[in-house]
Amino acid sequence: MEGWWELNSQVAAIGAAAHRGAVDEALHLFGTFNSAVQSLRKESDAVYVCCRSQRELNYFIASQPDLLKVRVLDWCVAWGMFLKAFALSKAGRFGEALQSVEEAAKLAPLYAHAQVERGYILNRLGRAQEALAAYARAWELVARLPENLESAGAALRGQAVALVELGDLDRAEKLLRDSLVVEPGNTVA
Repeated sequence: MEGWWELNSQVAAIGAAAHRGAVDEALHLFGTFNSAVQSLRKESDAVYVCCRSQRELNYFIASQPDLLKVRVLDWCVAWGMFLKAFALSKAGRFGEALQSVEEAAKLAPLYAHAQVERGYILNRLGRAQEALAAYARAWELVARLPENLESAGAALRGQAVALVELGDLDRAEKLLRDSLVVEPGNTVA
Protein backbone atom coordinates (compact mmCIF):
# COMPACT_ATOMS: atom_id res chain seq x y z
CA MET A 1 0.00 0.00 0.00
CA GLU A 2 1.20 3.47 -0.83
CA GLY A 3 1.97 5.91 1.97
CA TRP A 4 0.07 9.19 2.24
CA TRP A 5 3.24 11.04 1.28
CA GLU A 6 3.30 9.11 -2.01
CA LEU A 7 -0.36 9.92 -2.67
CA ASN A 8 0.32 13.57 -1.87
CA SER A 9 3.15 13.68 -4.41
CA GLN A 10 0.89 12.05 -7.02
CA VAL A 11 -1.79 14.66 -6.35
CA ALA A 12 0.80 17.43 -6.73
CA ALA A 13 1.78 16.02 -10.12
CA ILE A 14 -1.89 15.77 -11.20
CA GLY A 15 -2.43 19.37 -10.12
CA ALA A 16 0.62 20.63 -11.98
CA ALA A 17 -0.50 18.89 -15.18
CA ALA A 18 -4.09 20.14 -14.81
CA HIS A 19 -3.00 23.75 -14.29
CA ARG A 20 -0.74 23.54 -17.35
CA GLY A 21 -3.71 22.30 -19.37
CA ALA A 22 -2.07 18.90 -19.98
CA VAL A 23 -5.33 17.01 -19.53
CA ASP A 24 -4.17 13.69 -20.96
CA GLU A 25 -1.15 13.72 -18.66
CA ALA A 26 -3.32 14.63 -15.66
CA LEU A 27 -5.77 11.83 -16.46
CA HIS A 28 -2.94 9.32 -16.89
CA LEU A 29 -1.50 10.33 -13.51
CA PHE A 30 -4.98 10.16 -12.01
CA GLY A 31 -5.33 6.54 -13.16
CA THR A 32 -2.32 5.52 -11.10
CA PHE A 33 -3.50 7.60 -8.15
CA ASN A 34 -7.04 6.21 -8.33
CA SER A 35 -5.76 2.61 -8.31
CA ALA A 36 -3.88 3.32 -5.09
CA VAL A 37 -6.96 5.00 -3.58
CA GLN A 38 -9.23 2.10 -4.48
CA SER A 39 -6.89 -0.27 -2.67
CA LEU A 40 -7.57 1.73 0.51
CA ARG A 41 -11.34 1.36 0.21
CA LYS A 42 -11.61 -2.23 1.37
CA GLU A 43 -14.79 -2.18 3.43
CA SER A 44 -17.87 -2.23 1.21
CA ASP A 45 -20.17 -1.43 4.14
CA ALA A 46 -18.24 1.71 5.13
CA VAL A 47 -18.77 5.30 4.06
CA TYR A 48 -15.45 6.86 3.06
CA VAL A 49 -15.06 10.56 3.60
CA CYS A 50 -12.34 13.22 3.48
CA CYS A 51 -12.40 16.18 5.85
CA ARG A 52 -9.96 19.04 6.30
CA SER A 53 -10.43 19.33 10.06
CA GLN A 54 -11.86 17.65 13.11
CA ARG A 55 -14.64 20.27 13.04
CA GLU A 56 -15.68 19.11 9.55
CA LEU A 57 -15.60 15.47 10.60
CA ASN A 58 -17.69 16.20 13.69
CA TYR A 59 -20.19 18.16 11.58
CA PHE A 60 -20.39 15.34 9.03
CA ILE A 61 -20.98 12.68 11.68
CA ALA A 62 -23.58 14.82 13.49
CA SER A 63 -25.45 15.37 10.20
CA GLN A 64 -25.46 11.65 9.39
CA PRO A 65 -26.66 9.94 12.61
CA ASP A 66 -27.65 6.72 10.82
CA LEU A 67 -24.15 5.96 9.56
CA LEU A 68 -22.75 2.83 11.11
CA LYS A 69 -19.24 2.79 9.74
CA VAL A 70 -17.24 5.82 8.60
CA ARG A 71 -13.67 5.68 7.38
CA VAL A 72 -11.68 8.88 6.98
CA LEU A 73 -9.18 9.16 4.15
CA ASP A 74 -6.44 11.76 3.90
CA TRP A 75 -7.53 15.06 2.35
CA CYS A 76 -5.24 14.48 -0.62
CA VAL A 77 -7.69 11.81 -1.85
CA ALA A 78 -10.53 14.32 -2.21
CA TRP A 79 -8.17 16.90 -3.68
CA GLY A 80 -6.96 14.41 -6.30
CA MET A 81 -10.56 13.58 -7.24
CA PHE A 82 -11.36 17.29 -7.50
CA LEU A 83 -8.32 17.92 -9.72
CA LYS A 84 -9.55 15.33 -12.20
CA ALA A 85 -12.83 17.24 -12.49
CA PHE A 86 -10.94 20.53 -12.79
CA ALA A 87 -8.75 19.18 -15.61
CA LEU A 88 -11.75 17.86 -17.53
CA SER A 89 -13.63 21.12 -17.02
CA LYS A 90 -10.64 23.17 -18.16
CA ALA A 91 -10.55 21.04 -21.33
CA GLY A 92 -14.24 21.71 -21.99
CA ARG A 93 -15.20 18.08 -21.34
CA PHE A 94 -18.10 19.11 -19.13
CA GLY A 95 -20.09 15.87 -19.14
CA GLU A 96 -17.10 13.93 -17.84
CA ALA A 97 -16.18 16.77 -15.50
CA LEU A 98 -19.64 16.71 -13.94
CA GLN A 99 -19.36 13.01 -13.16
CA SER A 100 -15.91 13.54 -11.65
CA VAL A 101 -16.89 16.54 -9.53
CA GLU A 102 -19.87 14.61 -8.20
CA GLU A 103 -17.51 11.81 -7.14
CA ALA A 104 -15.30 14.39 -5.41
CA ALA A 105 -18.32 15.96 -3.68
CA LYS A 106 -19.49 12.56 -2.48
CA LEU A 107 -16.09 11.91 -0.93
CA ALA A 108 -15.82 15.45 0.48
CA PRO A 109 -19.45 16.48 1.01
CA LEU A 110 -18.51 19.55 3.07
CA TYR A 111 -16.08 21.00 0.50
CA ALA A 112 -17.68 24.16 -0.90
CA HIS A 113 -15.19 24.50 -3.75
CA ALA A 114 -16.41 21.21 -5.24
CA GLN A 115 -19.94 22.64 -5.24
CA VAL A 116 -18.67 25.84 -6.89
CA GLU A 117 -17.00 23.79 -9.63
CA ARG A 118 -20.16 21.69 -9.98
CA GLY A 119 -22.17 24.90 -10.44
CA TYR A 120 -19.72 26.18 -13.06
CA ILE A 121 -19.94 22.92 -15.00
CA LEU A 122 -23.74 22.87 -14.83
CA ASN A 123 -23.86 26.47 -16.09
CA ARG A 124 -21.63 25.49 -19.00
CA LEU A 125 -23.99 22.59 -19.74
CA GLY A 126 -26.93 25.05 -19.87
CA ARG A 127 -28.47 23.73 -16.66
CA ALA A 128 -28.83 27.05 -14.82
CA GLN A 129 -31.39 25.92 -12.23
CA GLU A 130 -29.17 23.04 -11.12
CA ALA A 131 -26.16 25.35 -11.18
CA LEU A 132 -27.97 27.77 -8.89
CA ALA A 133 -28.66 24.94 -6.44
CA ALA A 134 -24.99 23.89 -6.45
CA TYR A 135 -23.81 27.45 -5.83
CA ALA A 136 -26.41 27.85 -3.07
CA ARG A 137 -25.11 24.65 -1.45
CA ALA A 138 -21.58 26.06 -1.67
CA TRP A 139 -22.75 29.27 0.04
CA GLU A 140 -24.45 27.21 2.76
CA LEU A 141 -21.18 25.36 3.38
CA VAL A 142 -19.27 28.65 3.50
CA ALA A 143 -21.70 29.92 6.14
CA ARG A 144 -21.43 26.77 8.25
CA LEU A 145 -17.73 25.92 8.12
CA PRO A 146 -14.85 28.41 8.16
CA GLU A 147 -12.69 25.97 6.16
CA ASN A 148 -14.77 27.03 3.15
CA LEU A 149 -14.29 30.77 3.43
CA GLU A 150 -12.10 30.93 0.30
CA SER A 151 -15.15 29.88 -1.77
CA ALA A 152 -17.45 32.66 -0.53
CA GLY A 153 -16.99 35.10 -3.41
CA ALA A 154 -17.15 32.40 -6.08
CA ALA A 155 -20.34 30.96 -4.57
CA LEU A 156 -22.03 34.37 -4.69
CA ARG A 157 -20.79 35.19 -8.21
CA GLY A 158 -21.83 31.77 -9.44
CA GLN A 159 -25.35 32.24 -8.11
CA ALA A 160 -25.43 35.60 -9.89
CA VAL A 161 -24.41 34.05 -13.21
CA ALA A 162 -27.08 31.36 -12.87
CA LEU A 163 -29.69 33.99 -12.00
CA VAL A 164 -28.76 36.01 -15.09
CA GLU A 165 -29.34 32.87 -17.17
CA LEU A 166 -32.70 32.47 -15.43
CA GLY A 167 -33.63 36.13 -16.07
CA ASP A 168 -33.53 37.34 -12.45
CA LEU A 169 -31.26 40.33 -12.99
CA ASP A 170 -32.10 42.20 -9.76
CA ARG A 171 -31.11 39.29 -7.52
CA ALA A 172 -28.04 38.68 -9.68
CA GLU A 173 -26.90 42.28 -9.24
CA LYS A 174 -27.38 42.09 -5.46
CA LEU A 175 -25.29 38.90 -5.26
CA LEU A 176 -22.51 40.49 -7.32
CA ARG A 177 -22.48 43.46 -4.94
CA ASP A 178 -22.41 41.08 -1.97
CA SER A 179 -19.47 39.24 -3.53
CA LEU A 180 -17.55 42.52 -3.62
CA VAL A 181 -18.06 42.86 0.13
CA VAL A 182 -16.47 39.43 0.58
CA GLU A 183 -13.76 40.04 -2.05
CA PRO A 184 -13.30 43.80 -2.51
CA GLY A 185 -11.81 44.71 -5.87
CA ASN A 186 -12.55 41.35 -7.50
CA THR A 187 -12.46 42.04 -11.24
CA VAL A 188 -14.84 39.19 -12.16
CA ALA A 189 -17.73 40.77 -10.21
